[in-house]
Amino acid sequence: MTISHKFWNLLAPIYKMLRHNPISRYFIKKENRAIESLLVNLASYEIKTVCDLGVGRGHCLYFIPEKIPHRFAIDKSMSMIQHTSYDFPETKFLQADVLHLPLKNSTFDLIFCIGLMEYIPEVESLIAQLNPVLKNEGYLLISYSPRNALTYLRFFRGHRIYPRESTEIEKCFSKYHFEISGLKTTPLQHQYLLKKKEGS
Repeated sequence: MTISHKFWNLLAPIYKMLRHNPISRYFIKKENRAIESLLVNLASYEIKTVCDLGVGRGHCLYFIPEKIPHRFAIDKSMSMIQHTSYDFPETKFLQADVLHLPLKNSTFDLIFCIGLMEYIPEVESLIAQLNPVLKNEGYLLISYSPRNALTYLRFFRGHRIYPRESTEIEKCFSKYHFEISGLKTTPLQHQYLLKKKEGS
């Protein structure tokens, strides 16, 4: 178990409380609006299976409509899963490493991967895992932390953050056959709605 893994297990019981301070609420509100704006693009797309990777305390699960029959959530921290599963009994939870997903190919119509990439040292190792488990012409909602002063302040939370440039990220998206359907930027997150190209 890594230090970061231990950190998230300890943080799970108080994570929601920590995010309720005025500063956090300000940034979260901006990020929520960006997510909602990107999801509007999927209004005509039939979604039956959704997965939230790095689910944490379930923030993105609130964006999944109740009409979607198959909802899944994955996190490496069992403590996070135990606390979050009580709030989302209709969701199936799985403890797993996002860099070694124990999933069949072409499983999901939509994947959320918000607030996760900044903890992954190698971008390509993450994107390479996401392509196979997403259905052809399925969608991926993913974010990264940009290189700015606010991102670097997050180092004081006690674990490593990996900020990035858009050129690096978009090159990796293209390599793994994703096309950009939408992009929103906030002070702490740049969010992409990606579509997996047919036959890739």
